[in-house]
Amino acid sequence: SFNNKNFFRKPNPGLLFLAEQDFNINRNRAIFFGDAISDKLAASAYGVRFYKINSKKNLFYYSKKIQKII
Repeated sequence: SFNNKNFFRKPNPGLLFLAEQDFNINRNRAIFFGDAISDKLAASAYGVRFYKINSKKNLFYYSKKIQKII
């Protein structure tokens, strides 16, 4: 369920819809990376895959993971 207070705050997907318009995002190919449950909920509400990240891994590690799931 959406946070009725503000559609543009997580876990609502409002900002993701704006980003889709501004950056021509293809939701079928998009992956949302985040470290919080609110990130996962926003990704789900927006309809994209979610990948949990943590500060113990670097960008190279995640870029390898992306190659495997795309």
